[in-house]
Amino acid sequence: MTTRASSYLIGDCTCTVMFGNLVDVPADALVSSDDSYLSMGGGVSAALYFVGGEQVAIDARKHLPLALGDVAVTSAGRLPAKYIFHGVTIDIAQQSGPNTDCLRQIVLRCLSLAEALRLRHVAFPALGTGTGSLPFELAADAITTVLADFLSGRPRYVREVTVVLYAHGIYGPSEAELFYERAVAVAAQRTDSRRLRELVEELEVLLARIGSEPLRERALHLREGIAGAEAALAGVSAVQTWGKIDEVDILEPATGEASDLARRSAAVVDWEDIKARETVLQLRLQSLRTQHNILIGNRNQLEERKAKYGPTAVPLEVENALLDIVAEITAKEDEIRSVKSELARLGTTGPGR
Repeated sequence: MTTRASSYLIGDCTCTVMFGNLVDVPADALVSSDDSYLSMGGGVSAALYFVGGEQVAIDARKHLPLALGDVAVTSAGRLPAKYIFHGVTIDIAQQSGPNTDCLRQIVLRCLSLAEALRLRHVAFPALGTGTGSLPFELAADAITTVLADFLSGRPRYVREVTVVLYAHGIYGPSEAELFYERAVAVAAQRTDSRRLRELVEELEVLLARIGSEPLRERALHLREGIAGAEAALAGVSAVQTWGKIDEVDILEPATGEASDLARRSAAVVDWEDIKARETVLQLRLQSLRTQHNILIGNRNQLEERKAKYGPTAVPLEVENALLDIVAEITAKEDEIRSVKSELARLGTTGPGR
């Protein structure tokens, strides 16, 4: 089955949602969802065992017994990966299943392990929603919030995370995909608002230092506006906004204002001052990334509308709007590459930025 993948930019990292088979994803580490004895008897764990082979089970037995929320690392056998991270979502001894705290713990442990092992790409399934029977919406919120928070912390090695969905239950493939896209969109907006506010504050200090009072005042008001959006987004979940993406697009006006502020600031700062130049360019880059993520979310809103029609009954205006927004996304990605190239020429872009 062919489906699109939606990729959100979080710092220097990418978080992608796709519908497919985890065993086919060429990641450095594949995450499994299993019981406390790593039985690999069903769902994603059985699929990974079937392709990975007996060596996976031999390695897994060395870690027993485990408890809810634990993560064991094994080889990946014949799979196109270096490791399997086995997350325990069912504790047989305690007769307990997954909850959102357990999923957050597993996701954070997997990402921390990937960073310690210097891995670039980790692929997750929809943890806990198969045999564990955790509601799809709760799992999506828990998983994507941790992913976005970790990636926004600018990890040194991890650069790509993929959430691979295998739809089941009351959700068709497209609805499962769209819901996770919504969850990533909400989480990305939270991290975007925090990073944008930090960079505007850095620029505000720079403008005060060089005595550009009008632009400093403008930066102050923008920072206050972003802080308000950040506070509002803190209480928003993907479940609350399902089908209502406009409710989490409150950052859109701020990104345009931030881009214009960066452009005007470039005209007054000393462009020979590398630190000052970097401050302006980093704000420009984050504005573009946030705009890109908003466009991805708007595209997904159109996909939601499109999914309500049969394959031959999609209104022409919806099809045209999708084509237009895809062109905007491509143009925004070109701008992002341009700014990143300029930053690279400064020699200041390392893992910490």
